[in-house]
Amino acid sequence: GEVRPDIVISNNNGMTASSKMTDLLVQSFEKAGFSVALNHPFLGGEIVRYFGDPNHHKHSIQIEINKTLYLDMETFEVIPKQFAATQKKLQKAIGQFSKKI
Repeated sequence: GEVRPDIVISNNNGMTASSKMTDLLVQSFEKAGFSVALNHPFLGGEIVRYFGDPNHHKHSIQIEINKTLYLDMETFEVIPKQFAATQKKLQKAIGQFSKKI
């Protein structure tokens, strides 16, 4: 099958968050070392669509994390070393993003 990126950022094709906000988030994850896709294969779920209203400064973005970054796909058990490394990269990405907004 298709190789999935580490992170999928979804804003329902710009309907739930501004491109500026979305781009900042994508860049933050990329700088932290993740491969990132935008709105593919996920556009964003109902909660994101319900709350997102960028025209009124309400930005709602869905972040999907590829479970292969931290999970053994045969046993579905967490791989502690990979989990810790992913957690550290996530903290870096969110930290970078929060400094920019």
